[in-house]
Amino acid sequence: MAERRAPAPRPEFVRDEVREQDIGVVLKPLTAWERIYGNGWFRKGLILAALAALWQAYGMFLNNPLILPTFGATVQSFAERTLTGELPGKAWASVKVLLQGYAIGLALALAFTVAAITTRIGNDLL
Repeated sequence: MAERRAPAPRPEFVRDEVREQDIGVVLKPLTAWERIYGNGWFRKGLILAALAALWQAYGMFLNNPLILPTFGATVQSFAERTLTGELPGKAWASVKVLLQGYAIGLALALAFTVAAITTRIGNDLL
């Protein structure tokens, strides 16, 4: 077997040893703001608050609840309708219609697949 030699040093590469003392920024503790802002929930909350403020401001600027109700009016209506049970009832009616549509779609997909697998006409149709 041939003896292995260390590669020859190349002047275009600098290989210095990095010591822990040379990287002082990493060892510096984060400020309270950096720790808070580093949390995703906080940044997303700020975005949601800014969007709600823009919604409220534009709704107040238009001053027409039929075109665009304010954010506050929307939240108030949502809470009232939820507490009276009107909103959950209407949401359940929507979910029932969606489930019926999915069931019909699955049944038709099953029928077309069986027809395509078992008959030549079904295969040609598909």
